[in-house]
Amino acid sequence: MMAEIADAADFDAGIWRAQAGSSADRNPRHAMVRDLRERHLTAGMTRTEITALLGTPDRREGRRDTYILGPASMGVDFEYLVLDYDGGERLSGSRVTRG
Repeated sequence: MMAEIADAADFDAGIWRAQAGSSADRNPRHAMVRDLRERHLTAGMTRTEITALLGTPDRREGRRDTYILGPASMGVDFEYLVLDYDGGERLSGSRVTRG
């Protein structure tokens, strides 16, 4: 069943939230992040709306929330979804980073 989840491309909020803090090699968040960014996250969404959708971020620093995507498919680094908010706590941008 894990292979089915890892291969899925559609965003599923329940599966996403269930992976909070996970460092699993085949974290299903990897497969969902593109659909999430393209179809579910829009500039101007409030931090409250996004937290309701994605759950509590794995890290919150000032105007930035970070969600763990798990180990990168190539290499030893981890990948993260980083969400930036403006002074009104509205989404101003998102990106996937490694670190």
